[in-house]
Amino acid sequence: LGTDQKAWLLAARGDEYSAQSVAVLQKINPASSKLTIYEGTDHGTDLFKSQSGLISDIVKFLSE
Repeated sequence: LGTDQKAWLLAARGDEYSAQSVAVLQKINPASSKLTIYEGTDHGTDLFKSQSGLISDIVKFLSE
């Protein structure tokens, strides 16, 4: 990531491959990334179903 870029890495704990992958990516560039691990097993867009505030959280993150 560039100095003016940021990434929000998120996954569900039960989606083990994704959770491990985002943890590794966060370690590569911790200053420019935010890591969130949710409970559950949802993957991808299914997180929008189980995490009711996710859309508003994404909008807030992008506006920071």
